[in-house]
Amino acid sequence: RTCVSGQTCSFDGITGPGMADRNGGVFAVLSTCGDAAAWKPPFPADLTAQVVTNTEHVAVSWGSVRLTAAAGQYRLCWCPGPDISCAMEADFATDAGRLD
Repeated sequence: RTCVSGQTCSFDGITGPGMADRNGGVFAVLSTCGDAAAWKPPFPADLTAQVVTNTEHVAVSWGSVRLTAAAGQYRLCWCPGPDISCAMEADFATDAGRLD
């Protein structure tokens, strides 16, 4: 998945066990999933995650926010919620793939 600095970004096709029955959880962009020292502040702290009904398929969007992060390779990390607060970086331990 690729996002361009200065542009809005969204994509779909995120799949994984439990995503559909947890309302998509919350996504964060880190250099390493679950690592408190790895937070990438230029990205919004969380992403709006939308679940496509009756599938294991999730669409992710930053909405109208234009991204300002420098070019690089990041990790898209998932916190499954709702049983987890998704308030700390360590809650985002599931690696959902690379984001360039």
